Amino acid sequence: MRALLLASLLILGAAQSAPAQAAPAQAAPAQASPVQAAMDYWQYMATFATEEECEAEGAKIPEGVDYYACWPSKGAWDFYWVFLT
Repeated sequence: MRALLLASLLILGAAQSAPAQAAPAQAAPAQASPVQAAMDYWQYMATFATEEECEAEGAKIPEGVDYYACWPSKGAWDFYWVFLT
C-alpha cells in the first residue's frame, strides 16, 4: 500500500513539475528575435549653446533625413539627424 501511495505521489509530482520545466523552452523564441527589431540611426552633427539654436538648425531637414533631435548634454544641446531603419 505504501509503495502504491509513493508511486502515485511521484507521478503526480512529475506531472506538476513538467509544465514549469517546459516554460523556458517556450519563452526562448520570443527572446531570440532581436534580429527583427528595427533600430534608428542617429548621426551627431553639432553642439549648440541654446535649445533655440538647436531647434533652428533642425528646421533645415535635408532630403533623406527622417527627423532631428536636440538632446541636452552638459549645459549645451547636441544636435542629431535621425534616420529610420
